[in-house]
Amino acid sequence: MRNGDTSDERAEAMAILAHRLRNPLSVLVGYAELLRTRDDERTRLEATTQISDAADEVAFVADDVLALLALELDAVALHPEPVSLGDTTGLALERIRSRTAAYRFVPTPALERWPVVEADPVELPRTLVTVLMAVCSLAPEGGDVELGARVAGRYAELRMSKGGWRLDAAGVEELFERVAPFAAPNEDDVRHTGLELHTARRYVELQGGAARAEALPDGRVDIVLTLPLPLDAA
Repeated sequence: MRNGDTSDERAEAMAILAHRLRNPLSVLVGYAELLRTRDDERTRLEATTQISDAADEVAFVADDVLALLALELDAVALHPEPVSLGDTTGLALERIRSRTAAYRFVPTPALERWPVVEADPVELPRTLVTVLMAVCSLAPEGGDVELGARVAGRYAELRMSKGGWRLDAAGVEELFERVAPFAAPNEDDVRHTGLELHTARRYVELQGGAARAEALPDGRVDIVLTLPLPLDAA
């Protein structure tokens, strides 16, 4: 954490990260023990599915922690180059496919073509994974997530939109805070951290871009990433 953070903020952020890690580890241990005591096909199928999902979650948490650690240690080495925003978004969606089966990702009607941006080809997919998972996890399960992109001056704008967030204007402002005091749908007693989105925004900013959230009148919330176009772009 940064030196400017209070001890309470650091403690709460760490507690939430520990909670995120503890849950899938409990699943891994529990189903591994179940496989040692039961050997029927139904148990094996259920256990392998649950263990695979839990391992994916551990990997996601580890990626988030390592990304944050690199930022805090000033150890981020970015190598921007022209990258297709469409191809990169597709790669991010493939990485989270097993965890977002209840959602349908659809391009907005106005999307004619995906622009090319100047970004790190390794960090940009990871950042998009983080943001897309947040869009899904903080809104009711299922339904459409709209994806749009456009060029505005020397920048390209990627917009991700999902309804049902249950956030007021103040809640939207807190989405990118390190510890955001809002709950996911049907989990009123669970506080979720904005740490992942906070980290994603910092990576976008290091690449000359910006990240913001917008509350729309119809109850939708848009997460908007802005990234520079390649230097030789028209």
